[in-house]
Amino acid sequence: MKAIKCMLLFVASGLTLLAVPDSRAEEKPLTDASYWMKRKLELSQDVLQGLALEDYDKIAEAARTMDKLNSLEKFVRGRNDAYRTQLEMFRYANAALIKSAEKQNLDGATLAFNQMTLSCINCHKQLRETK
Repeated sequence: MKAIKCMLLFVASGLTLLAVPDSRAEEKPLTDASYWMKRKLELSQDVLQGLALEDYDKIAEAARTMDKLNSLEKFVRGRNDAYRTQLEMFRYANAALIKSAEKQNLDGATLAFNQMTLSCINCHKQLRETK
């Protein structure tokens, strides 16, 4: 019973995160999966801007939000082994990004961002191949 309550709390907090309006969001309705992907793309653009400006708070904030989205996505769509592997690679690179931003390590954050970007590209490539 406790596990079910924790799971419901996790899903509810994720849905709250998804409900936060973003001024860059499109007006047309999106599927859950495409919304997650679009939101992570927007957040990755925030990370890139943070890297360019050495704004470590912006980098860390965007990366933490992506971590929450990734956790929710893994919970909802993590049944596919290959997809779950890509999500885990994203999580690992994103954790390194957060840690580097907290240490104000621009080179480390840049490397982690590149690794995270590679995981995104590989995931989308895999999704296209499975269609």
